[in-house]
Amino acid sequence: MAVVVRMDQRARIQVPADLRRRLGLRPGDRVSLEVTAQGHLRVASLRDQLQAARGLFSDYRREGDSAVDELLAERRAEARREDTVDE
Repeated sequence: MAVVVRMDQRARIQVPADLRRRLGLRPGDRVSLEVTAQGHLRVASLRDQLQAARGLFSDYRREGDSAVDELLAERRAEARREDTVDE
């Protein structure tokens, strides 16, 4: 689907409501702009791109693993080691 929009005096364009709905864009969302090899402007939701990137790594994550829990455990172990050195 192609639409024609006009760029305003401040070089802004407005994405029509039906396209925003199709892309799942909401006010305040961040978008990624890319010029393709063919010279087209590609607009993508940054949220969708991040979710796609997470999906690439989902095979490497085991169920129940938490990077936060792992980091907290490492910090607690480090604090225990520091406490034993100080004594």
